[in-house]
Amino acid sequence: MKLLELIASHVSVRAFQDKTVEQTTLENILRAAQGTSTSSHVQAYSVIRISNSQIRQALCDVSGGQAWVASAPEFLVFCADLNRLSTISQSHGQGPLEGYCEHSLASVVDVALFAQSVLLGAESVGLGGVFIGGLRNDTDRVIELLGLPDGVFPVFGMCLGYPATKNTVKPRLPLNEILHEPI
Repeated sequence: MKLLELIASHVSVRAFQDKTVEQTTLENILRAAQGTSTSSHVQAYSVIRISNSQIRQALCDVSGGQAWVASAPEFLVFCADLNRLSTISQSHGQGPLEGYCEHSLASVVDVALFAQSVLLGAESVGLGGVFIGGLRNDTDRVIELLGLPDGVFPVFGMCLGYPATKNTVKPRLPLNEILHEPI
């Protein structure tokens, strides 16, 4: 499928076949997504693959009872990760990262861009998925469940698997509603 057609045909998938996503398939998708643009090539993101059913159920509860969090063949948590950058900074005698709003914003943008590439990559090989922003309902609980270190913040989750059904594409705003030029 051509890329523009793939992007335009995106639908969220919440019902999945009872079919495993091969480890190599997931790794190939993630590796390809690492080619995504990133602020200053910092790659300020981490992905947590959730295989433990008890943690999955707890994340399902945190996300407002979205059952597909527990039942999807794969569930990934995408995190803005400033811990790695701070650790590297300290190892080079520059001290820890402190307070800059730009660091936080850049890491959230990085993880969002990366995750979109993951979903596009997944769709290109016949998988489907849905973003789960409901993890932000209780980020302290998510941080506790996943044992995330300081400087790592869960931004959203993603369910992945082979679609059991395919929704119709939802209408989008007309281009003239989103494309503007200054006067």
